[in-house]
Amino acid sequence: ESKRLEVGYALHDDFWNKGIVAEATRAVIDSIYANTDMNRIEALCVSDHTRSYRVMEKSGMQFEGILRQASMMKSGICDMRIYSILREEHERAGNHS
Repeated sequence: ESKRLEVGYALHDDFWNKGIVAEATRAVIDSIYANTDMNRIEALCVSDHTRSYRVMEKSGMQFEGILRQASMMKSGICDMRIYSILREEHERAGNHS
């Protein structure tokens, strides 16, 4: 009903820094907007995982804020960064569905 969904990714560190995840994430976003009526796509990452949030930025997502102490990881409770892209932003960027 809310017309929103969350995307996520995980990649073995042997394949980091090759642009694979950013390219795949852009393709997933394009496909979602081309084939569904979703309005909002969002993603979360641990606040200090720079590589992960750079992928979101390269994928056209906008930083919305920090969810304080929102997740439990092996290292303990951590803050999460939230990013999103709206259908209208995706289309405005020239990605027509």
